[in-house]
Amino acid sequence: MLKIKNPPLALLMVLGLTACADMSMYNQVPAPIEGTRQRQSEVNTYPIETPRYEPIEQQQPVKQPIVASTVRNPAVIALLDDAQTNRQQGELSIAASKLERAVRIAPQDGNVWHELASIRFQQNRFQSAEGLAKKSIVYSSNDRALLKKNWLLIADSREQQGQTTSAAQARVEAGKY
Repeated sequence: MLKIKNPPLALLMVLGLTACADMSMYNQVPAPIEGTRQRQSEVNTYPIETPRYEPIEQQQPVKQPIVASTVRNPAVIALLDDAQTNRQQGELSIAASKLERAVRIAPQDGNVWHELASIRFQQNRFQSAEGLAKKSIVYSSNDRALLKKNWLLIADSREQQGQTTSAAQARVEAGKY
């Protein structure tokens, strides 16, 4: 057994040594664990739209189209092409994530908003599809074909939600284009 001749001095030495200890071990980030990657078809997307769960009749009316730039960013074109390929392969969540990136690059491109709305419709996210189609209408630049596609998508979304009256109204609106 160890016999300490001066306990107060030994205590001061121990306290002095612990004060000089390296505390960096508490600021470390754990290493990634291998084998926990998601499959490529299971991509987490971060929605740009705010989900609203109110009856369709109480939602705000669609704003009138504004004129957007007709010049397309090459990155947006590439993302649209990639998203179309993913959509054809049935990888809707990957296509949606690419379209969300395209929207962040070109937020006033009505075609990008419409493509994202179409994906949401295919994913059975009908309220989201309707909201995105309305956003596309705002940025349609008076493109009559795009306006008609958006109103038909809104009508289909409302129909899927059991809103037959407002779906008929949307079809009437689509008939104007």
